[in-house]
Amino acid sequence: MLRRVLLVALACTLLLLPMAWLLSSAMPRTSLGERQGARLIPVLAHDVRQSLLTYRRDCRTDADCEPPLGCLIKRASALHMCVDSTCETDQQCDEGFSCVPFKTVDGKAIVRTCSLVGQRKEGERCKVLPAVQRDGCELGLLCQGRCGRPCQLGDPSGCPDGFFCAEGPQGPPSCLPTCAGHSCPDGLECLPRGKGVSVCARIHGEDCRKNPCPELHLCRVLEPPQRPWELRTECRRICDKDASCPAGYFCHDFGCRKPCAPESPETCGPGLTCGQHYPDDPWFCMPG
Repeated sequence: MLRRVLLVALACTLLLLPMAWLLSSAMPRTSLGERQGARLIPVLAHDVRQSLLTYRRDCRTDADCEPPLGCLIKRASALHMCVDSTCETDQQCDEGFSCVPFKTVDGKAIVRTCSLVGQRKEGERCKVLPAVQRDGCELGLLCQGRCGRPCQLGDPSGCPDGFFCAEGPQGPPSCLPTCAGHSCPDGLECLPRGKGVSVCARIHGEDCRKNPCPELHLCRVLEPPQRPWELRTECRRICDKDASCPAGYFCHDFGCRKPCAPESPETCGPGLTCGQHYPDDPWFCMPG
Protein backbone atom coordinates (compact mmCIF):
# COMPACT_ATOMS: atom_id res chain seq x y z
CA MET A 1 0.00 0.00 0.00
CA LEU A 2 2.78 2.42 0.98
CA ARG A 3 4.66 1.62 -2.21
CA ARG A 4 1.57 2.46 -4.31
CA VAL A 5 1.14 5.81 -2.53
CA LEU A 6 4.79 6.69 -3.16
CA LEU A 7 4.49 5.76 -6.85
CA VAL A 8 1.39 7.94 -7.26
CA ALA A 9 3.13 10.88 -5.54
CA LEU A 10 6.18 10.50 -7.78
CA ALA A 11 4.01 10.40 -10.91
CA CYS A 12 2.19 13.56 -9.88
CA THR A 13 5.50 15.33 -9.26
CA LEU A 14 6.83 14.38 -12.71
CA LEU A 15 3.64 15.62 -14.34
CA LEU A 16 3.83 18.96 -12.55
CA LEU A 17 7.50 19.69 -13.31
CA PRO A 18 6.97 20.75 -16.96
CA MET A 19 4.09 23.01 -15.94
CA ALA A 20 6.26 24.61 -13.23
CA TRP A 21 9.03 25.21 -15.75
CA LEU A 22 6.64 26.86 -18.20
CA LEU A 23 5.24 29.10 -15.50
CA SER A 24 8.69 30.12 -14.28
CA SER A 25 9.90 30.96 -17.79
CA ALA A 26 6.86 33.16 -18.39
CA MET A 27 7.21 35.06 -15.11
CA PRO A 28 9.18 38.33 -15.05
CA ARG A 29 12.70 37.57 -13.90
CA THR A 30 14.13 39.61 -11.03
CA SER A 31 17.81 40.27 -11.57
CA LEU A 32 20.35 40.34 -8.78
CA GLY A 33 20.74 44.08 -9.32
CA GLU A 34 17.02 44.56 -8.79
CA ARG A 35 17.07 42.54 -5.58
CA GLN A 36 19.91 44.72 -4.28
CA GLY A 37 17.71 47.80 -4.17
CA ALA A 38 17.80 49.29 -7.67
CA ARG A 39 14.47 50.68 -8.86
CA LEU A 40 12.94 48.63 -11.68
CA ILE A 41 11.54 50.80 -14.47
CA PRO A 42 8.31 49.20 -15.77
CA VAL A 43 7.04 48.61 -19.30
CA LEU A 44 4.66 51.51 -19.91
CA ALA A 45 1.48 51.46 -21.96
CA HIS A 46 1.84 53.16 -25.34
CA ASP A 47 -0.42 56.10 -24.46
CA VAL A 48 1.36 56.66 -21.13
CA ARG A 49 4.75 56.55 -22.82
CA GLN A 50 3.74 59.06 -25.49
CA SER A 51 2.28 61.44 -22.91
CA LEU A 52 5.70 61.94 -21.29
CA LEU A 53 7.48 64.96 -22.77
CA THR A 54 10.98 63.56 -22.16
CA TYR A 55 10.36 60.12 -23.70
CA ARG A 56 13.26 59.25 -26.06
CA ARG A 57 14.77 62.69 -25.47
CA ASP A 58 18.52 63.07 -24.88
CA CYS A 59 19.60 63.05 -21.23
CA ARG A 60 22.66 63.12 -19.02
CA THR A 61 21.23 61.81 -15.75
CA ASP A 62 18.01 60.14 -14.60
CA ALA A 63 16.91 63.52 -13.26
CA ASP A 64 16.54 64.73 -16.86
CA CYS A 65 13.77 62.16 -17.39
CA GLU A 66 10.20 62.24 -16.10
CA PRO A 67 9.42 59.39 -13.69
CA PRO A 68 9.33 56.51 -14.18
CA LEU A 69 11.66 56.88 -17.21
CA GLY A 70 15.41 56.37 -16.83
CA CYS A 71 18.45 57.63 -18.75
CA LEU A 72 20.00 54.76 -20.75
CA ILE A 73 22.86 54.74 -23.26
CA LYS A 74 21.85 54.43 -26.91
CA ARG A 75 23.04 51.49 -28.98
CA ALA A 76 26.45 52.12 -30.61
CA SER A 77 26.54 55.70 -29.34
CA ALA A 78 27.92 57.79 -26.50
CA LEU A 79 24.56 59.57 -26.24
CA HIS A 80 21.77 58.73 -23.80
CA MET A 81 17.97 58.89 -23.95
CA CYS A 82 15.00 58.68 -21.59
CA VAL A 83 13.32 55.27 -21.89
CA ASP A 84 11.15 52.73 -20.09
CA SER A 85 11.62 48.96 -20.11
CA THR A 86 10.62 47.16 -23.30
CA CYS A 87 10.23 43.63 -21.89
CA GLU A 88 9.77 41.56 -18.77
CA THR A 89 10.59 38.09 -20.15
CA ASP A 90 12.44 36.61 -23.13
CA GLN A 91 9.07 35.68 -24.63
CA GLN A 92 8.35 39.38 -25.22
CA CYS A 93 11.46 39.72 -27.43
CA ASP A 94 11.87 38.80 -31.08
CA GLU A 95 13.54 35.50 -31.96
CA GLY A 96 17.27 35.69 -31.30
CA PHE A 97 16.88 38.34 -28.59
CA SER A 98 16.82 38.06 -24.80
CA CYS A 99 15.36 40.33 -22.11
CA VAL A 100 18.41 41.74 -20.33
CA PRO A 101 18.66 44.19 -17.38
CA PHE A 102 20.79 47.34 -17.70
CA LYS A 103 21.57 50.07 -15.23
CA THR A 104 20.60 53.64 -16.02
CA VAL A 105 23.27 56.36 -16.00
CA ASP A 106 22.89 57.04 -12.27
CA GLY A 107 23.08 53.32 -11.48
CA LYS A 108 20.02 53.50 -9.22
CA ALA A 109 17.45 52.08 -11.65
CA ILE A 110 17.20 49.06 -13.93
CA VAL A 111 15.82 49.07 -17.47
CA ARG A 112 15.01 45.73 -19.09
CA THR A 113 15.36 45.70 -22.85
CA CYS A 114 15.64 43.13 -25.64
CA SER A 115 19.28 42.51 -26.53
CA LEU A 116 20.70 40.41 -29.35
CA VAL A 117 21.86 36.98 -28.16
CA GLY A 118 25.46 36.57 -29.27
CA GLN A 119 28.22 34.00 -29.71
CA ARG A 120 30.72 35.01 -27.04
CA LYS A 121 31.37 32.57 -24.22
CA GLU A 122 32.16 33.10 -20.54
CA GLY A 123 35.29 35.21 -20.10
CA GLU A 124 35.38 36.43 -23.71
CA ARG A 125 35.23 40.11 -24.71
CA CYS A 126 31.80 41.52 -25.59
CA LYS A 127 29.85 44.69 -26.27
CA VAL A 128 26.79 45.92 -24.39
CA LEU A 129 23.69 45.98 -26.64
CA PRO A 130 25.61 44.45 -29.57
CA ALA A 131 24.72 45.32 -33.16
CA VAL A 132 25.90 41.93 -34.48
CA GLN A 133 25.95 38.42 -32.96
CA ARG A 134 29.73 38.11 -32.91
CA ASP A 135 29.91 40.94 -30.34
CA GLY A 136 27.26 39.66 -27.92
CA CYS A 137 27.18 37.07 -25.13
CA GLU A 138 25.53 33.69 -25.25
CA LEU A 139 22.09 33.31 -23.71
CA GLY A 140 22.15 33.64 -19.92
CA LEU A 141 25.42 35.63 -19.73
CA LEU A 142 25.74 39.32 -18.91
CA CYS A 143 28.22 41.70 -20.54
CA GLN A 144 30.40 44.15 -18.66
CA GLY A 145 33.32 44.16 -21.07
CA ARG A 146 33.44 40.37 -20.79
CA CYS A 147 30.73 37.75 -20.73
CA GLY A 148 29.92 36.24 -17.35
CA ARG A 149 27.10 34.57 -15.49
CA PRO A 150 25.06 36.68 -13.03
CA CYS A 151 26.29 36.49 -9.44
CA GLN A 152 25.67 37.83 -5.95
CA LEU A 153 28.21 40.24 -4.47
CA GLY A 154 29.84 38.75 -1.39
CA ASP A 155 29.09 35.17 -2.46
CA PRO A 156 32.21 33.74 -4.17
CA SER A 157 30.50 30.39 -4.68
CA GLY A 158 28.38 31.95 -7.43
CA CYS A 159 31.34 32.12 -9.84
CA PRO A 160 33.42 29.25 -11.28
CA ASP A 161 37.09 28.83 -10.39
CA GLY A 162 39.19 31.56 -12.00
CA PHE A 163 36.38 34.15 -11.86
CA PHE A 164 35.24 36.73 -9.31
CA CYS A 165 31.96 38.57 -8.81
CA ALA A 166 32.02 42.29 -9.62
CA GLU A 167 29.47 45.07 -9.85
CA GLY A 168 28.89 46.06 -13.46
CA PRO A 169 28.94 49.73 -14.53
CA GLN A 170 26.05 49.07 -16.93
CA GLY A 171 24.37 46.02 -15.46
CA PRO A 172 23.93 43.78 -12.41
CA PRO A 173 26.96 41.93 -10.93
CA SER A 174 28.53 39.22 -13.09
CA CYS A 175 31.54 36.90 -12.99
CA LEU A 176 34.79 38.25 -14.47
CA PRO A 177 38.02 36.30 -15.10
CA THR A 178 41.07 36.51 -12.84
CA CYS A 179 44.32 34.57 -12.69
CA ALA A 180 45.46 36.20 -9.44
CA GLY A 181 46.62 33.49 -7.06
CA HIS A 182 46.64 30.93 -9.87
CA SER A 183 49.61 29.56 -11.81
CA CYS A 184 49.49 30.02 -15.58
CA PRO A 185 50.44 27.30 -18.09
CA ASP A 186 53.97 27.33 -19.50
CA GLY A 187 54.56 30.21 -21.90
CA LEU A 188 51.72 32.32 -20.48
CA GLU A 189 51.83 35.05 -17.86
CA CYS A 190 49.11 36.54 -15.68
CA LEU A 191 48.39 39.93 -17.22
CA PRO A 192 46.10 42.58 -15.66
CA ARG A 193 43.38 43.89 -17.96
CA GLY A 194 41.88 46.54 -15.66
CA LYS A 195 39.26 46.67 -12.88
CA GLY A 196 40.52 43.52 -11.21
CA VAL A 197 40.36 41.44 -14.40
CA SER A 198 43.45 39.42 -15.33
CA VAL A 199 44.08 36.62 -17.81
CA CYS A 200 46.78 34.04 -18.48
CA ALA A 201 48.06 35.20 -21.84
CA ARG A 202 50.93 35.20 -24.32
CA ILE A 203 52.20 38.53 -25.66
CA HIS A 204 52.88 38.72 -29.40
CA GLY A 205 54.90 41.46 -31.07
CA GLU A 206 57.28 43.92 -29.47
CA ASP A 207 56.07 44.52 -25.94
CA CYS A 208 55.55 48.29 -25.86
CA ARG A 209 54.65 48.08 -22.18
CA LYS A 210 58.39 47.58 -21.56
CA ASN A 211 59.75 49.47 -24.57
CA PRO A 212 58.20 52.98 -24.81
CA CYS A 213 56.50 53.99 -28.04
CA PRO A 214 57.76 56.86 -30.24
CA GLU A 215 56.33 60.34 -29.85
CA LEU A 216 52.68 60.73 -30.96
CA HIS A 217 52.07 56.99 -30.51
CA LEU A 218 50.16 55.12 -27.79
CA CYS A 219 50.88 51.60 -26.59
CA ARG A 220 47.78 49.50 -27.25
CA VAL A 221 47.25 45.95 -25.98
CA LEU A 222 45.02 44.18 -28.50
CA GLU A 223 42.99 41.20 -27.37
CA PRO A 224 41.24 38.90 -29.85
CA PRO A 225 37.66 38.73 -28.51
CA GLN A 226 37.46 34.93 -28.71
CA ARG A 227 41.11 34.22 -27.85
CA PRO A 228 41.75 36.34 -24.74
CA TRP A 229 44.93 34.37 -24.01
CA GLU A 230 46.64 35.67 -27.21
CA LEU A 231 47.47 39.36 -26.69
CA ARG A 232 49.28 41.58 -29.17
CA THR A 233 50.89 44.93 -28.44
CA GLU A 234 51.40 47.74 -30.92
CA CYS A 235 52.39 51.39 -30.97
CA ARG A 236 49.38 53.09 -32.58
CA ARG A 237 49.82 56.50 -34.15
CA ILE A 238 47.46 59.14 -32.72
CA CYS A 239 45.54 61.10 -35.37
CA ASP A 240 42.73 63.57 -35.94
CA LYS A 241 42.50 63.24 -39.74
CA ASP A 242 43.80 60.94 -42.48
CA ALA A 243 46.70 63.28 -43.24
CA SER A 244 48.03 62.55 -39.73
CA CYS A 245 48.60 58.88 -40.63
CA PRO A 246 51.43 57.27 -42.61
CA ALA A 247 50.83 56.16 -46.20
CA GLY A 248 48.49 53.17 -46.43
CA TYR A 249 46.61 53.98 -43.19
CA PHE A 250 43.51 56.03 -42.37
CA CYS A 251 42.32 57.80 -39.22
CA HIS A 252 39.46 56.19 -37.24
CA ASP A 253 38.57 56.82 -33.59
CA PHE A 254 41.72 58.97 -33.21
CA GLY A 255 44.00 56.08 -34.21
CA CYS A 256 45.67 55.19 -37.53
CA ARG A 257 44.18 51.97 -38.92
CA LYS A 258 45.23 49.67 -41.72
CA PRO A 259 42.36 49.28 -44.23
CA CYS A 260 41.38 45.84 -45.49
CA ALA A 261 38.72 43.97 -47.42
CA PRO A 262 36.63 41.23 -45.75
CA GLU A 263 37.21 38.91 -48.70
CA SER A 264 41.02 39.22 -48.22
CA PRO A 265 41.64 39.06 -44.44
CA GLU A 266 45.14 37.66 -44.98
CA THR A 267 46.35 41.20 -45.79
CA CYS A 268 46.20 42.00 -42.05
CA GLY A 269 48.87 39.52 -40.99
CA PRO A 270 49.11 36.88 -38.23
CA GLY A 271 46.76 37.27 -35.28
CA LEU A 272 44.68 39.96 -36.98
CA THR A 273 41.44 39.84 -38.91
CA CYS A 274 39.50 42.23 -41.13
CA GLY A 275 36.49 43.59 -39.25
CA GLN A 276 34.32 46.50 -38.14
CA HIS A 277 33.38 47.84 -34.73
CA TYR A 278 29.88 48.67 -36.01
CA PRO A 279 28.07 47.89 -39.29
CA ASP A 280 28.54 51.44 -40.64
CA ASP A 281 32.28 51.54 -39.87
CA PRO A 282 34.98 51.09 -42.51
CA TRP A 283 36.77 47.73 -42.58
CA PHE A 284 40.19 47.66 -40.90
CA CYS A 285 42.64 45.19 -39.33
CA MET A 286 41.87 44.26 -35.71
CA PRO A 287 42.54 41.37 -33.31
CA GLY A 288 40.63 38.31 -34.48
